[in-house]
Amino acid sequence: MKKLEMPTETPNPPPSRGGGRGFLAGTGCLLLIVALVGSFGYLGWVLTGEWRQARTAAASSRAAAQEREAGVLAAQDRRDVEVACEEAVRGRLKAPATAVFAKSADAAWDGNAWRYAGTVDAENALGTPLRSSFACAVAGPSWQEAAVQVSVD
Repeated sequence: MKKLEMPTETPNPPPSRGGGRGFLAGTGCLLLIVALVGSFGYLGWVLTGEWRQARTAAASSRAAAQEREAGVLAAQDRRDVEVACEEAVRGRLKAPATAVFAKSADAAWDGNAWRYAGTVDAENALGTPLRSSFACAVAGPSWQEAAVQVSVD
């Protein structure tokens, strides 16, 4: 009689479904990939928004500079208006070289004209220092044609 030999190798177990280490590792990798893709997508969305905002701000700044160069009165810089008003006030003083200005607020555009008010300390004709308040309006179709109206009290 012939002797049957038993195989020494053990056969591979059938693949398991629905559990085990392989399933958990695959799910973990999938979640990691989804998280990475989502993070990069969010980062791209944020950076694109900041880029658009910077581009819009730069375009707005260029447009304002073009309007100032074209002489659009509303587009003029506040400081330009304040300097024009202070020069007009100096023209009404007896000793303009002694003028020291203190503004109560920045010049402001009200839709029709620039408005600016403040006080000025200057010497009168006798050399006595006086404090006077002033109000100024700059109006006109353009900066080149603007009229500066000043009242000094």
